[in-house]
Amino acid sequence: MPQSYKLIWGKTLGVIGFGAIGRRVGKVGRLAFNMNLLVSDPYLIPETIVTFGGRLVSLETVLRESDVISLHVPLSPTTRHLIGGKELRMMKPTDIIINTARGAVIDKAALFQCLQERVIAGAGLDVFEVEQLSTDSPLRRINNVVLVPHISACPEASVRMREVGVENVARFLRGEQLMRIVNTSYLACASRAAK
Repeated sequence: MPQSYKLIWGKTLGVIGFGAIGRRVGKVGRLAFNMNLLVSDPYLIPETIVTFGGRLVSLETVLRESDVISLHVPLSPTTRHLIGGKELRMMKPTDIIINTARGAVIDKAALFQCLQERVIAGAGLDVFEVEQLSTDSPLRRINNVVLVPHISACPEASVRMREVGVENVARFLRGEQLMRIVNTSYLACASRAAK
């Protein structure tokens, strides 16, 4: 097993916000890294989480018991600075927090202070309150944060999107089933229009 796997293998993954992306992250954590899954989402019932092999708990429980926390909530008045100094200080000093949701979900100043004081081990961010992160941001001066653009997967994803698009045009023209269709109601309209 590679050393990087050992860092999270069998640990507890906390997912805050369990929509489509949060569910994918939870599934990868459980199946690829044998992680225990804790979920905080006020809009779901426990049975929904159980079908994904996780447990629905409070935000506080996710913060206190997880080893890796991944944020997947929309930005709203109730989620702005959802994670501030108080919440970061609930976490263990070995914890890592990842925000790929919206920058303002984490209080940037509190995060910087907690990272600098080693209240938590580290953070991974691909979103910032103000895009693009300023060159003089204090987050750029510490070594326990990974900063990437929100489009970090863009080169590969862009190529794959074009490939799937071209393949779907060819499949449509051959009368074959299309790949990765999100709006299935559109398929019926497109089929009728083609006839």
